[in-house]
Amino acid sequence: MGAKSAAIFDIYQMNAAFLLGRTCGKEILTSLDPEVGKFITLQNNVFKGAYIRGGASFPIWENGCALRVGVTADLGAWVLIPGTVGGLIGGGAYGRVLCIAALKGKVKAMFQKSGDNIKFQGKGWGAAGVGSCSPSKWYSVAKSRRDSWCATGDAQFGAEYNNGWTLLDINTNSTY
Repeated sequence: MGAKSAAIFDIYQMNAAFLLGRTCGKEILTSLDPEVGKFITLQNNVFKGAYIRGGASFPIWENGCALRVGVTADLGAWVLIPGTVGGLIGGGAYGRVLCIAALKGKVKAMFQKSGDNIKFQGKGWGAAGVGSCSPSKWYSVAKSRRDSWCATGDAQFGAEYNNGWTLLDINTNSTY
């Protein structure tokens, strides 16, 4: 049994997903959460256990467009039989200053331990914009690039450990 849900109310964003039981393959997990679905390693290509994830984004200071500050949070965990545990934690912040400058950044780390095998992945991104920007609605780099009447630039980075370190997605782009 599994489900996912997401809601966006103006500048408030919430999401949740869960999966409980057994599946043959990653398809159901990947449809519920593509990011975690790619990360989790399944023994014999069978999901048997529980997975849950939730996140939210909300303002902490609103003073019109002169100054806005908000935060994001993302938490998740999974337990697979036999003997696999994992989780994720993420967070970020966004802001708008003087009605013309905007920033948003997010980081996320995922971890999984299965027997003696340990796997870790950390990713992050940041975007800055000038103009009539809405950083509270930048849920990803792609969303920041599609903010109309706002010129943006962004940076992405990541690293993974799976029997050795690998750098992922390190790049910068500007003027979207």
